[in-house]
Amino acid sequence: MKNKRADRILSLFLMFQIFLAGTAFASPIGKVQEEKRNSEQNLSEVRREIEDLENQKEKILSEITAIDGKISDLLITIHVLEDEIIEKNQKIREAEAEYKAARKSETAQYEAMKKRIRYVYEKGDVTYLEILLKAKSMADAICENEYFMDLYQYDRKMLLNYKEIRDRAEELENRYREEEAEMEVMEAEYLAEKEALERSLKSKREEAADFDNKLKDAGDKAEVYAKAVKEQTEKLRQLRRAVPPKKTGTGIKSAGGSEKGREIADFALQFVGNPYVWGGTSLTNGADCSGFVQSVYKNFGISIPRTSAEQSKFGKKVSFEDLQPGDLVFYAGHVVMSIGDGRIVHASSAKEGIKVGNDVTYRTILDIRRPWET
Repeated sequence: MKNKRADRILSLFLMFQIFLAGTAFASPIGKVQEEKRNSEQNLSEVRREIEDLENQKEKILSEITAIDGKISDLLITIHVLEDEIIEKNQKIREAEAEYKAARKSETAQYEAMKKRIRYVYEKGDVTYLEILLKAKSMADAICENEYFMDLYQYDRKMLLNYKEIRDRAEELENRYREEEAEMEVMEAEYLAEKEALERSLKSKREEAADFDNKLKDAGDKAEVYAKAVKEQTEKLRQLRRAVPPKKTGTGIKSAGGSEKGREIADFALQFVGNPYVWGGTSLTNGADCSGFVQSVYKNFGISIPRTSAEQSKFGKKVSFEDLQPGDLVFYAGHVVMSIGDGRIVHASSAKEGIKVGNDVTYRTILDIRRPWET
């Protein structure tokens, strides 16, 4: 009787120790999981911040390119205007010279005409009668008279011609000066617009430089969080290795989660020990990682894609904290099935075949999917 009582006490003591050991394991794991979850959340937020900053920077750079284009167009326009102003100045100088020459010729012609008029006036006693009397013949008289008339007509014609040249030159000069003034106003407006664009360009470039600084800060944060996630993943891996896998008398069984998930996971566990065959989908003769999980799900009437890349986009996306038996866990180029308690079953390699792993975090997790839910 005493022996039975002692055995019972010993059993209770051992059970208590096991409970304490489990608690000791569970507490650090839970703490690290919480830390890892926070780091992953921070990393996700920083990555979103980086994406947002990059989009804003790209928009600013597009605006800078557009402003640069406008400034280039303005510089071309201003250059053309400056050439036209130089050309207009040359025309003004030519018109001024033409005006002065016409004015000078007009004055000279006018002075010559005045002298001739004065001469005739001073010889005012000469009459047509005297011209007729002094003439040797009627023809001489007519010629003399015609000479005076021709001289008068010539003077008048030349004066009118010089006046016309002078007026035309003056008109051209005035028109050129008006056009020059208009172009100078346009040039001033374009230069003002150019200065405004250059100020805007400077501001945008400063803004872009500020985004560079913000992106660097965000990148530094992302690096810190990524390093923390990696370290916490490794810590979880070590802690889980210290926890012995749950077994029954008939072998490994799934734990936790939904009944559907456990059923799928338990079915998959039947094929542990079977070979790995690249490109294969046979649960008995051999399958690769994606072929293995595809065939397991096919047994339950659930059709999932063939490759791990396609499978990673199928079904409901779940978080690591919500990981259950039957869920598919994706790493770079590989897929496994969760069986609960941080363990997995997967077609590992040609050397190891289909096997059970004790640490779902043995590689960096990229995605988790639940194919029977959408």
